[in-house]
Amino acid sequence: ETKDTDTKVYTYAEVAEHSTREDCWIVVDGKVLDVTKFLDEHPGGDEVMVGVAGQEASDEFEDVGHSTSAAKQIDEFVIGEIHPDEKRPPKVIRSSDGGSMASVFMALLVVAAAIYF
Repeated sequence: ETKDTDTKVYTYAEVAEHSTREDCWIVVDGKVLDVTKFLDEHPGGDEVMVGVAGQEASDEFEDVGHSTSAAKQIDEFVIGEIHPDEKRPPKVIRSSDGGSMASVFMALLVVAAAIYF
């Protein structure tokens, strides 16, 4: 397996421009992922990913306890990486409704159940 030497490098500001359901990028472990086409397939629901769209999502990815296969699947969505000098900007909490935390919690439960069953 050879590493692509032409890897596109992005800033967090560039990633932040892709923060909608129709254009959804996230950052996990320094990798920039375009997950737009995966939203409908995500076992935890699309709202979880849209909630961190355009942002750093490593903590959320790790906190859920994704399976090994989910961690490997990330590579399918990599479009580049974050510039090494970039610092993590503060998290922006996006909410489409007042009860989104309950929705996120339920989605996390669904993902956890899917991992164990």
